[in-house]
Amino acid sequence: MKKELFQYATVKIKCKEETGTALLYSPGEAFDYIYVFTAKHCLVGENFDQDFVNEDITIEKIFNPADNTWHSYTVSQTDKIVCTSSNELDLALIIIPKQI
Repeated sequence: MKKELFQYATVKIKCKEETGTALLYSPGEAFDYIYVFTAKHCLVGENFDQDFVNEDITIEKIFNPADNTWHSYTVSQTDKIVCTSSNELDLALIIIPKQI
């Protein structure tokens, strides 16, 4: 069970030259979006000095247990991204559609 949960919930996130990990969270069946939690530095670089646009971000290794397939998703211009103003907190949230 723990292995399956890890497989369903963790993904790889890429933004320009940065690669990191992220955690998927679905707030429930009634909602048509998924939260993607990651570190802010995965989007703006280790030194927090890079700019990005939504389309620079790709989420990979998204596992669909219904049909045992892997998917990737390029964040679109309309998807919401929120980063902490403090680099010390180093957190980012991306909200993407559930049906990708």
